[in-house]
Amino acid sequence: MRIPALVLVAALAGSGCRVHMPFRFQLAPRVAAEAAASRGTAAGPVALRWVPADFPDRVDVQGASGYIGSISRTRIPTGVAIATRVREYLEAAVGVDPKAARVVTIRVLEAKSSYAYSASAKRPTVDRGRCALRVDVDDGAARWSESYYSSDERGGAPPTQTEVLDGVWDEVSAALARDVLRRLGGAPKAP
Repeated sequence: MRIPALVLVAALAGSGCRVHMPFRFQLAPRVAAEAAASRGTAAGPVALRWVPADFPDRVDVQGASGYIGSISRTRIPTGVAIATRVREYLEAAVGVDPKAARVVTIRVLEAKSSYAYSASAKRPTVDRGRCALRVDVDDGAARWSESYYSSDERGGAPPTQTEVLDGVWDEVSAALARDVLRRLGGAPKAP
């Protein structure tokens, strides 16, 4: 059975073209080691709550910065990447337990990732990545607001397609987790 060419072209045009990148969903080893070294600097465990509640599942579909067209549409897991990394950092430092008496509520006011990539190689590779995060945090004893920002560009050939964007998510997430620990009573030092 042959599909008419017109039907095939219409189906492809309607589906758009999306790029799927192999993002990392855990802290980089150096950041994970920093979190582990903070163990015991604050009382724990804590329960971690996100507002909106679906932020840890958030995936944005967007194009690369400065590029117009559906060919560059990529699934960017901003919420998943940040929430997973913050949880991992706090888990290593103080422990995270949904039934803990002390609840840390992170209200996400803005979370934005942007990127630029090149498809000139055999595979698309993120060349520049940026992340901006603005939150209100309530740890049960105090409330505060903070903004975090990280930006990076590729320097040489990255070992993975997404190293630059994964790196900015590591920086933003670790900065937020450090602030939470500092407020909980520990004083983790920034690297």
